[in-house]
Amino acid sequence: MADTETLTPDTVNKSDKKHDKKPTKKSSSIKSDFPSMCVELGKKINFKTAIFLFIVGTIIFSDVFIENCLTDSNYTDGAGTPTSKGTFIQMLIFIVAFLCIDLMVQGNIL
Repeated sequence: MADTETLTPDTVNKSDKKHDKKPTKKSSSIKSDFPSMCVELGKKINFKTAIFLFIVGTIIFSDVFIENCLTDSNYTDGAGTPTSKGTFIQMLIFIVAFLCIDLMVQGNIL
């Protein structure tokens, strides 16, 4: 038998009897379905930081901040829109605020 081979019970090796075993179920401690993965991801999100960043971002990128803080420093054009330098200042303040908020949350101050 050059290309084909007949498998009879006496020619099958014991290692080839994998098909006889029933498939085992995964243990219940391993959760790999999509909803449980989303729940686990949701547990890891730091909601305190997210809420405070939203509040700080709303203040920094508001018209009130632009008109009162950036206009005095000449970082806006005449229409009240921040220039590139004004946007850089806004982002710099936002990043410093993020660092402060993150340190306060890690230190259990917030």
